[in-house]
Amino acid sequence: WGTVVEAGGFLLLGWGGEAGSRTALFGGLAAVVTGFAMITPSLNSLISRRSDPGEQGGVLGVAQSISSLARILGPVAGNVLYGRSRTLPLWTAGCLTVLLLLMVVAAARGGKDYVPATGEALRST
Repeated sequence: WGTVVEAGGFLLLGWGGEAGSRTALFGGLAAVVTGFAMITPSLNSLISRRSDPGEQGGVLGVAQSISSLARILGPVAGNVLYGRSRTLPLWTAGCLTVLLLLMVVAAARGGKDYVPATGEALRST
């Protein structure tokens, strides 16, 4: 649900920027922040449930590294898009978040939690 809220927020921000609506901009901003706050713990939970308990630290570390890289490259890409249109970064973020939603749904439905191989004891770390 966090992805739905965040995608809606980005799209509302894009529309609010085009229409010049402060209400839409503030509502969209609140939705983006709320959606992101909902996504982060859910995504980390999904990643940890799908990975080998002995590898969870490394897998979550890689996930955080990718998240940090996105926080570096996102503003750079946003600046380039902003040079073309001031609302293009918002529309692009909304569309990418909808794509993310499709990927999250596919991952949640298509996979299963980690199950140790038969005879293998579950390691506690």
